[in-house]
Amino acid sequence: HPDQIIVGKASVWTAYFCAFPLHYPHQRDFGLEPCRITDQYQFAYHPEGDHLETLDISDTIEKKVEAVLAYESQMVWCADIEIDRMKRMGIPYDHIDRDNYSPAIADDVRREATERGASHGFAYAEIMRHISGGEVLT
Repeated sequence: HPDQIIVGKASVWTAYFCAFPLHYPHQRDFGLEPCRITDQYQFAYHPEGDHLETLDISDTIEKKVEAVLAYESQMVWCADIEIDRMKRMGIPYDHIDRDNYSPAIADDVRREATERGASHGFAYAEIMRHISGGEVLT
């Protein structure tokens, strides 16, 4: 997903340079002062490695579901992946309607968050890379 890579890089560089007042002096015209971002949380698709934290998202799981479903350009593709996964596992998949994929995708988002939270005592969790105090991961 090249678009996601570009947005990710832009957000990291924005967080880095927002502390330097001469980079974007016009922002002061909008009442924005330079600030230092000391903590960043980045999506960890593979929940292994350094800097990982498990965050309790129990209070915001429905917002996450809503956000995922808003990514409409990917949802039919995700429904197809879910159908394929269920076929391989021998699970009935006839309840997934490619024209009304929202219930199946929402259930999958909640299921994954439940699995992530189970070993940490959370109803729902997300695993994120936590970068603190200006660390840079390469």
